[in-house]
Amino acid sequence: MKKYFNLKTRHYFYLACLVALILRLFNLNYEGLWNDELFTADTANPANSIGHIIHLLKLDIHPPLHNLLSYFWSHIFSYNDTSLRVFNVVLGLGGLLSLYHLGRLLFNKKVALYAVVLATVNFFLIRYSQEVRAYGLLFLLSNYSFFFFIKLMRGEFNAKNSFGYVLITTALLYTHYFGMFVMACQFAASFVVINSTYVKRNIWKYLITFVGPLLLFSFWIPILKVHLERKTKSWRDTPSLDMVFTYTQEFFNDYALAFIASTLVLLSGFFLLLRKFQKFHFVERLVKGKTKVLAVLVIWTAVYFIIPYLKSSWSTSMMVTRYFIVMLAPILLILAYYLSKINGRELRNGILATVVGYSLLLLFLNDKPYYTQSTSYREIAEAARAINNDAPVLFLSNNGRYFRYYLGQNNFTKLRANIDPFKAVINKHNPQEYFVFLDLRPTPRKYKDSIPRVNGYQEIDSKIFANKRNIKTARLIRYGKVNDSL
Repeated sequence: MKKYFNLKTRHYFYLACLVALILRLFNLNYEGLWNDELFTADTANPANSIGHIIHLLKLDIHPPLHNLLSYFWSHIFSYNDTSLRVFNVVLGLGGLLSLYHLGRLLFNKKVALYAVVLATVNFFLIRYSQEVRAYGLLFLLSNYSFFFFIKLMRGEFNAKNSFGYVLITTALLYTHYFGMFVMACQFAASFVVINSTYVKRNIWKYLITFVGPLLLFSFWIPILKVHLERKTKSWRDTPSLDMVFTYTQEFFNDYALAFIASTLVLLSGFFLLLRKFQKFHFVERLVKGKTKVLAVLVIWTAVYFIIPYLKSSWSTSMMVTRYFIVMLAPILLILAYYLSKINGRELRNGILATVVGYSLLLLFLNDKPYYTQSTSYREIAEAARAINNDAPVLFLSNNGRYFRYYLGQNNFTKLRANIDPFKAVINKHNPQEYFVFLDLRPTPRKYKDSIPRVNGYQEIDSKIFANKRNIKTARLIRYGKVNDSL
């Protein structure tokens, strides 16, 4: 009987993936797409051409890969909230696989499995496995880029590893500009793990491999220049020293877990530096045989944070928590490693079970669960459809795509974003009523005092939509013909 229940590592991994899938599918459509997601949805429309998508992506501040993959996904499957989000759930599960492969390469199967279990219930990874943006893909590709980088640095140079690094890292650069910081982390870490003898013998092969992603990314440089020249708004975080902890707190959505994670990472870096001058027997036993690996993970965490932090301190801020999702991989691997060093299987598994149980409670009982509602673009379109699906719609917003996507999803066909062409629609169809959608986050300046109206129509009723934080997000105004009974 004992042998029957002696499950192998892969079975535990499959179980963790199943739980991860359930958590990432739970409340998948709790919220309609928010502003940034609607940009991805706009580019993923199967009606677009590749040329039009590239044109739209010049308006974004990120590279195109995730948008293009979402576009092809919509072609193969379907074009709606669920389909677009399921694609990112798949990427999220791929992130767990990448973390397992990296953990097994750096440590062993046990540490890799512990890291996957911690990632399975991690608030941040679940949240961005549901969001229709590139952050799940950024996490996945960063892990695999480091996976092939470590193999190459250890002297395992062959066509598979070389091609794998070039392909994955190029894809990483085309996913998010912070991919450059991942390469910077690798450069810093190379001084720790490099097999200098082997690399010197194959220097040209290594140079071609590591320069390859940058050369392949050079095709995007002209658009990168456009993005760099664009003035960005001040919604990004102002750099401050407490971000070392506050960002970790957002990763785990909890003070206690963030404190443990931050402390272990900082102490690891401190003792790895200190052991150059003074060795402590306890620490030596704890990190025996894994000092280089831990050094790589600490360097990865530190460099990835420090570069954008310093840049943000003297110029436009780059500090946005979700951009730092990459840091979760080394943090979780460090936590998993120290967990694996606890003596006693029952104690070790008990601590792991406690952390998992506590994390699950945080996911659902915290005042800030991983599923939220911040916009009402979906709700206003559904409310209008319930009244009259054939009515013309004038949508007023600083960015028309915020309403356009859900109007299309709800089969509204007579819609315009400006009053003059909208009047032409009214004159052509002579409807009994029409709707105005007004964006309240923020309200377009020219519509703060008055709403444009078509002659011969009067306001019948109005409804304001608010999100779960009770922030007013949109207003639906219904107009009918004067003296007509509706």
